[in-house]
Amino acid sequence: MNPDDADRPNQPLSELPEVRRCLASNKIVYVEDVRRDSELAMVHDGGDALSIMAVPLHMRHAADHRIVFRMARTGDPFTYREIKFCQIVTTVAANALENAQLYESLEIAHSQLTEISKKDPLTDVYNRRYLFERLEVEFARSVRKRAPLSAIMLDIDHFKRVNDDLGHQAGDSVLIGFGQILKNCLRGQDLVGRYGGEEFLIVLPETDDAGAVMVAERIRREVRQHQFARASGRKVTCSLGIAVRDPATTATPTVESLVALADHALYEAKSGGRDRAVVALSLTEAVAPEAR
Repeated sequence: MNPDDADRPNQPLSELPEVRRCLASNKIVYVEDVRRDSELAMVHDGGDALSIMAVPLHMRHAADHRIVFRMARTGDPFTYREIKFCQIVTTVAANALENAQLYESLEIAHSQLTEISKKDPLTDVYNRRYLFERLEVEFARSVRKRAPLSAIMLDIDHFKRVNDDLGHQAGDSVLIGFGQILKNCLRGQDLVGRYGGEEFLIVLPETDDAGAVMVAERIRREVRQHQFARASGRKVTCSLGIAVRDPATTATPTVESLVALADHALYEAKSGGRDRAVVALSLTEAVAPEAR
């Protein structure tokens, strides 16, 4: 609503008779002389307005948002050409607003679909494809900045027994809870994705072996202490393999070699009894003091 400042009644614009009529009929309301309209004369008595026009903006996709363009003038009444011009202007304005709203809706939908396409539908962590895209970016940044980069490969111990004994719904519930624990244990710049089945891969930018061990042990403890829904009180644990791209060495010249080292360390963790973290570079067990 856009009234003339010189003719701004004290009551809210939506309560003005001409605006209410316009909203009710969804048609243009034109009053050549407010003095000849008893309702308008009462509201605008003492004002400078003579002619008043209220034009609705017809927006097909915004029925719950009603907009009225209102004008008032003193002196000569609005001419027919001026009235038609206002109708044209409001039509153009309505189309522009609808297009802007449609564009915004499409942008939001596209953003949501893009985000959905990055995620594993069950665990809500990144899927393998997107995770490796980001890993390539982080690896290149690590090389460029000569900064460490750590990767943690982990999986749920004896997960097949959960599925076999309790059913796949229980297994899915454990995977969902496991993914949530991983996200809660990481920083904003860290990445986690589902590598496949019950295996997950974590990427820790600018993190050396000591920092990666701290993250791995935090995850291991959280998983061990967590009561997973539908697991019937069964204790769930995980094993973790850690690999680090150290700028001072050439042990991991590619993304593939970094992931392979983490995978090898995970194998060592499982072979060593599970529920533990192993660092690939030295293949030394990194177990929290209370677990030794």
